[in-house]
Amino acid sequence: MGVEGLIDTVIDTVIGAMTLVAVADGEEPGPDWVAIGVGALGALATLASAYITARYQGRKRDDRRRSKIKGNDLDVRGITEKDSFSALDVIKVLDLRSSPDLGGRAGGGHAVLTDSHLIVRERSSGNGVVFCYATSGDFDGVTSKDHIWKWDELQPHSPLKKGLVAKCYGLGVDLDTLSVDHVSRVTNQIVYRGAFDQADHESFETHIDRSTVSLTFVILFSPSYPCVSAVGEENTVRDHWARVEDNRPVVLDGGQCLYWRVFRDDAGSLPHRAKYRLQWDWQPAAGATAPGDAARTRAGTS
Repeated sequence: MGVEGLIDTVIDTVIGAMTLVAVADGEEPGPDWVAIGVGALGALATLASAYITARYQGRKRDDRRRSKIKGNDLDVRGITEKDSFSALDVIKVLDLRSSPDLGGRAGGGHAVLTDSHLIVRERSSGNGVVFCYATSGDFDGVTSKDHIWKWDELQPHSPLKKGLVAKCYGLGVDLDTLSVDHVSRVTNQIVYRGAFDQADHESFETHIDRSTVSLTFVILFSPSYPCVSAVGEENTVRDHWARVEDNRPVVLDGGQCLYWRVFRDDAGSLPHRAKYRLQWDWQPAAGATAPGDAARTRAGTS
């Protein structure tokens, strides 16, 4: 099954939107002119009161909803979120079947991240969503499926690996035509070179850019270089990483797949700006070579 097929299998989300309407009614006045005047003033006051109350209650309701929306505050070439978008789910499929490269292949090992977000528009002030991607290696390609997008260099959020300079870019996706309360699937594909080439131990980290209900990691490994163990970590307090004990990542299919779904027990959003990291150990299968070594052997190099 390809990466797109895996995403289609994992993701099946349905969303509905509800709109509340406030209605105010007035009574018709009697034939007496004084009564007409008093009744008209009373009706007007009633309508004004009902209108103000409805507006106030609606604003309170909207403020309660929108106060929970925390969005990315970055601007990528004119695309800004302005706390207007949230995500029902996020799934990240990292294909490492061409990694690691241990023999110095030009550019290093090849890795593909398919990053898919089910985005809900909460209000109209923002015009799109901004995604951040950082690597200790290099970027070899980027695209965003079915949407207009812009790509620009950013400052890294935090160091990725000790002693290595990280490159960080922002991907802005234009959602200006998406109506409030409507949903759009945004799927980005990022190709890395040399990002996952440590022989024994590697890691993959992400952070919550906007209000998100759930986050799912799926990492694919070559059968010749499988995952042997993994831990999940979270950083919900500034600069404090803690190992997750209750909902641990699972190694599947003889080490060819690593799965981890992150969510809150109360079905609320994951903490804004929280970070989540998968760390794993991998090694060559018995009698096998690393993906990069195998490619070099077929090409007759040493």
